[in-house]
Amino acid sequence: MRFNGRKVLEDFGTVKREVAEKLALEQYKQYKQYDARRRTLETVDDVDELTANVKRLKQ
Repeated sequence: MRFNGRKVLEDFGTVKREVAEKLALEQYKQYKQYDARRRTLETVDDVDELTANVKRLKQ
C-alpha cells in the first residue's frame, strides 16, 4: 500500500508518544519564535512605508 508516493506504515513505528510530543513541541516553539520575528519585521516595514507616505504627502 502506498500514499503520496510513500509507503504506509504497517506497524506502530519506533518513536514513543512522549518523544514524538517533545519533538513536536520543540518544533512549534521554533515556529513561534520565527513567526514573532516575522511579524515584528512586517510591522517595521509597515511603519517605514507609512512614514514615507506621510512625508511624500506633506510635500
